Amino acid sequence: MKEMVFICSPLEEEYVARIRATDPAHIEVLYAPDLLPPTRYRNDHKGVPFTRTPAQRARWQDLASAHVDTHRRCTYAAPRPTGAPRCFCYAPT
Repeated sequence: MKEMVFICSPLEEEYVARIRATDPAHIEVLYAPDLLPPTRYRNDHKGVPFTRTPAQRARWQDLASAHVDTHRRCTYAAPRPTGAPRCFCYAPT
């Protein structure tokens, strides 16, 4: 079974690809930039206030059930679900 990685803040596609390439046999990267708020500038981890549709909220909650979360506090939408996964931070260098 693959470990699921949920990227819940804006990240350039090149870094998403790097994460995916680290161990494709063992990890599945979940990244849905369309569910994140519009950013105001590069590295904006808050974004412009916005509201998700009910369908988008449901999709976000499904993604948030991933085993690994790339942000200590998912600030984009809602608190992590009860029993949220362990976390790690990916900091591109």
